Amino acid sequence: MTSGQGKVSEEIKEENVGKQTNKFIENDSKLSFYHVLGRSNLSSVEHLDGETIIIHVGQHVAQYDYEKRVHKFILKAPKIKKIHAFTVSPNNKFIALSEQVQDSSNSPGTYQIAIYSLKTATKIRSLQYASRQPAVSMCFTPDSKQIYCATAAPDNMIYLFHIERDRLVTQAQSSLPITKLSVNKAAPKQIATTGQDQVHIWHYVENELKCIDPLGPKSTQYTYTDHSWFDDEQLLVSTEEGVILIFHGTELKRVIGSSSHPIFPNHASIHTVLAVERGFLCAGELGYLGVFERTYDTNYYSIYKKFQCAAKDRFLTMCASKKEESIILGTEKNQLVHFNLSNVDIMRANEENFEMLPIGFHGDEVTGIDVCTQKSIVATVSVDGVLRIWDYLKREVILQKSFPGEQLYSVSLHPSGTNILIGFRYKLCLYNILTDDLFKLCEWFFKSCKIVRFSHGGHLFAAATTTAIIVIDSYNFQTVANLRGHTGMVKDLVWSENDLQLCSAGFEGVLYEWSIFPFESKDESQSGILKHKIRDNVEKSCNFSKCVYDSKRKIVAGIGQDSKIWQFSEDEIINIPLREKVTSMVYSNLSRTLFIGTRSGRILLYDWPLDDFHFREYEVHSSAITHLTLSFCQRYLFSVSSDGCCSMMDVESIVDQRTIHKPEFAFLDKFEDLVYTLRSTVDSHTSTINEYKEKLHQVKSESERKMNVLMDQNEVERLELDKKSQSETEKLKHTIEVLKHQMAENEAVHKQELKELKAKHHEDTIEVQELFKKTVEKDQQKFRNMVWEKDNEISEKLDELKEIREIHEKELQGLRMEYAKDKMSQVRSFNELGSQYNDMQQSHSEEINQFKNEQKSQIDDLQNRLLEQDKREKRANQRARTKAALNKTELDGLRKIIKGDKTRIKDLNGQVEQLQRGVEQHKKERVQLEEQLIEHRETITNHEKSITELKKQCKELEKLRYVLTYKFTRLKDDVTPKEDMIHFMNDKLTGMDKELDKIGKDKMGLLQMISNQKQQLKAQQKQIKENNRNITEKNRKFKLLLDKLGNMAQNCHNPKMLNKFVVNLVEDQLDELKRAGGLIQRDPEKEANEKKQLAEFSRQRDYLQQQINGMKRTLEKKEKNLRKDVTRRVGENASLVAEINKLRREVRDQKSTISQLQFKLRTMTKQMNVMQSSGGHPSAVESPPPIHSPATRPSTSGMKSRRRSTGASSHGLNRVRTPDSFFSTPRSRRSSRRKSGGRIVRGSTVSRLSSSSSGADIHDVIRKQDKTNKLYAEQQAEMDRLKDYVSTLSENMSSTNQPDPVQIPHSGRRSVDQS
Repeated sequence: MTSGQGKVSEEIKEENVGKQTNKFIENDSKLSFYHVLGRSNLSSVEHLDGETIIIHVGQHVAQYDYEKRVHKFILKAPKIKKIHAFTVSPNNKFIALSEQVQDSSNSPGTYQIAIYSLKTATKIRSLQYASRQPAVSMCFTPDSKQIYCATAAPDNMIYLFHIERDRLVTQAQSSLPITKLSVNKAAPKQIATTGQDQVHIWHYVENELKCIDPLGPKSTQYTYTDHSWFDDEQLLVSTEEGVILIFHGTELKRVIGSSSHPIFPNHASIHTVLAVERGFLCAGELGYLGVFERTYDTNYYSIYKKFQCAAKDRFLTMCASKKEESIILGTEKNQLVHFNLSNVDIMRANEENFEMLPIGFHGDEVTGIDVCTQKSIVATVSVDGVLRIWDYLKREVILQKSFPGEQLYSVSLHPSGTNILIGFRYKLCLYNILTDDLFKLCEWFFKSCKIVRFSHGGHLFAAATTTAIIVIDSYNFQTVANLRGHTGMVKDLVWSENDLQLCSAGFEGVLYEWSIFPFESKDESQSGILKHKIRDNVEKSCNFSKCVYDSKRKIVAGIGQDSKIWQFSEDEIINIPLREKVTSMVYSNLSRTLFIGTRSGRILLYDWPLDDFHFREYEVHSSAITHLTLSFCQRYLFSVSSDGCCSMMDVESIVDQRTIHKPEFAFLDKFEDLVYTLRSTVDSHTSTINEYKEKLHQVKSESERKMNVLMDQNEVERLELDKKSQSETEKLKHTIEVLKHQMAENEAVHKQELKELKAKHHEDTIEVQELFKKTVEKDQQKFRNMVWEKDNEISEKLDELKEIREIHEKELQGLRMEYAKDKMSQVRSFNELGSQYNDMQQSHSEEINQFKNEQKSQIDDLQNRLLEQDKREKRANQRARTKAALNKTELDGLRKIIKGDKTRIKDLNGQVEQLQRGVEQHKKERVQLEEQLIEHRETITNHEKSITELKKQCKELEKLRYVLTYKFTRLKDDVTPKEDMIHFMNDKLTGMDKELDKIGKDKMGLLQMISNQKQQLKAQQKQIKENNRNITEKNRKFKLLLDKLGNMAQNCHNPKMLNKFVVNLVEDQLDELKRAGGLIQRDPEKEANEKKQLAEFSRQRDYLQQQINGMKRTLEKKEKNLRKDVTRRVGENASLVAEINKLRREVRDQKSTISQLQFKLRTMTKQMNVMQSSGGHPSAVESPPPIHSPATRPSTSGMKSRRRSTGASSHGLNRVRTPDSFFSTPRSRRSSRRKSGGRIVRGSTVSRLSSSSSGADIHDVIRKQDKTNKLYAEQQAEMDRLKDYVSTLSENMSSTNQPDPVQIPHSGRRSVDQS
């Protein structure tokens, strides 16, 4: 990447095409890009970050910062023939170029897409495709990892590439030509293409691009120009019929711009459309730009504003910055226009809201170009009838003048930059260059004046009209010479350095050298005859079109249509053939280089004078170069091409192995601001200034008068406000007294109401307490009765169990005797197993005892905790009595909230059902996807087969590689001696490079010393000039004084005259001293009046300031009072809200404590029941593990011991069945069962309820009632479970003869241990 900001940018990649020589080049020139005007591709402009755009210029791509006016260039590679299109990635890191690769043969070559880095301008990847046509439109995906491209007709192919993997993903063919392709940013697998006769939407599905025609047969009724994606579903398409089509998905939803309501007047065609965040923009014919806003209704969009450019040029393309603040539009006349979208809300349609960027150029073929000497300006004329003058150092357009209906053929700038010659079809005109226009000085009616040149001094100019050359004095406009001799049209004119000779090129094949002033011929036959022709250089085989003239060496060179360079000197004629036709040439005497422009857009550099075929080649333009010219300092080369670009190149001149630059014009900065102006314009400006001054004086007087009137009105209003404020304060005082009296009455009433409420509240609490005591006593009595009934039922059931077990034991004894008779042979083994079983039984009984002790300790801890919680509840209930009334109201509100929550739960259940339906659908889709996976696996197997075949081919290729490596080693042995020679030559070259670097450093040091000395000399010269001015001024004053003293000496005989003369002399000297020191006497009366006026003004101002301050104080007091009232009310509200929240928290705490107590009570009852059931026979039935809360979880040791005990008993029963130790005696079971009797449960529950029932409110009464009902239901369930247990026991006894463990059918699966 190259930059035009420094002196010399990075050089263009050059290629030597001519004869190769080994000699060291002493004189040379190098070119590098500096600045460019115009664009070679009018339909491609893209915006980068900030204020940078990217455009296609000639053979290369350029970045332009329109704030700094600086170019940076991305140069094409030497092997690339042409760049056709470009696009920038969304992350602004990459740029893709559609390139045509140059082949060695005459074939058109292949095409590729090259990915470059925008930061370093280096190629990253080259993507190849099979089409023989270039890509005309490209677009990156939003992640910048893939790129789509569309090729030109007749292929009309669409390719999708993966950049990182460097492979072609898919391809498809369009039925019609494509002009633009774009990717949907919201859906990257969806693209849109438009052509002149088609608009298609493509979807990437299953590794294929599938086309959808949204219009179908209606697609032929429009001519499509551009399109843009608005979001993931909306596509905007512009047409030449002046309408915008809006597609939603794949359907046409709306057509904006009907016949009755067109978008632009006269149904002007729309050539470009661009979607932005707020809507979209469209532009087209006659410079119209429309801004549309999104409406979110059936109309989708509505027009917001319309604007029109003053130039009324057709807009072809449009791009926006990333922040959508700036819009850049490209016109058909090679101009770029800036539109500020961020200020669209405050813009007016009748104003000029467009700004031309200074890199625009002519929209048609350029016919002439010239550079000024004293100013850094360049003038160009074109077939489009426009003259453009621009400053190439400031990079801005100075003047643009159009001549409608005229054909401009040539142009020439005067060396001073104040005059300009323009050749028209039927005349030649001389103009003065004004600030913003041209003023015609003189005109000559020369027909088809296609060549005109000012001399280097500017006093003469030469104009060619067909076969004649006329030289005219530019000051008196008189003809100096009329040079005739050409028989063909004169194609070029060149002045000598001394402006005494002139060289012309004729189409008939002659290069003439002319003398401006006639001279006598040296030939004796023509003695005495004056002539202008010095020498004629004839070559009839060449039709010369351009020439250069070296008057010092007397060498003339010309080019024509025979693709040769002809050089004529006094001694010899040299012709150098070229491989292509040349179109223009220019000569630099500073670098001794001849610059030649070719038809293919290359610039060739030859050493001057021409002696061999060696040259340098630079690829600049994409088509023929029509004009070449150099600046006065010969540092900048200007090339104009028919591709619509004007390139400004920086020339680095190397003479005698050192870089030199010709010094610029000494007074360049002084001539920059020198411009002609007309007296009439100056007079008009002075008259307008005087008018404005008079208007200003009138406005001042009017404003003073209005100020006085306003002061009077303000005084009257102030008095009225004072009266009103006094009356309002009295009223407010009265209202305050009334309010105080009312507040005292309200306080008394409020106190009385509080007393009544307290008495009523006390009575209500007493009633509630009595009701609560009665209900609690009833519930306690009911609970005692239920417990007594339950104990009776349990004792009855236990008696039945005793009888059943006795019967069971008798039957077992009989079975034992039978079993002992049959199994006496196994007594020993059973005895051994019995001893093992006894040991296990002892360990098991110890674990049971340990578990009982732990359970007793846990029960005691729980009783203590419950007692403490009862005490805390008593205290909390006493505190909650006073807040019972408020809790009632809050309970009502909470019940309403619960109802609302229930309705919401119903809605959520409905949503859950919908989600379940969606889950079923997803399951169906999953089945389909599994089927697809099976198909994909089959394809994978096929691919694996193809891979095995490829591996076989690879083995064959490896064999071939072995043969090739053998041949390569043989070749390498032949090449090694040559490589040694190359290394030797490279070492020599490195040594020469080091010497050159030393010389360059010395040269830079000397140049720096010279520049420092020059600066010191300039400063000294300035100081000398100032001293000289002071000396001359003093000398002048001294001479005047001497003259006056001489006159005084002459009149010394007359004393009166002498005194008068002395007085005058002293007064003159005093006046001069006053002027020098700035002493000016003033009138004391005027000063006194001014002081009085100022004092009066300050007094009135202080008075008004005091009044305003008083009003401000009153307002501040009112505001303070209002703020106090507001803060007081806010504080009261906050305290009320805090109290309500505190009450809610207390209610929540009460609920949590009650739920915990209920949970603990359940656990205690379950544990006591377990103890009851296991107390009579601990090893027979085990209770299920109780469900503990996190706060009262038992120790893990008890749980582990319980698990060990059950495991041991079950194993013992299954494996040991002897007559002596199969069952234990039932006495221990009876004794343990008699000890418990169920009294622990009754005593603990009754005592706990009686202790907690004292002092509860109504809300707690309701909760206790619910709790007792739940306990009753649990007791009923326990009784049912015991009944089921007895029935299962009886069934098992009747059905089985073998002694197996009996299991109780409930959730815990309690086992009966029959040891």
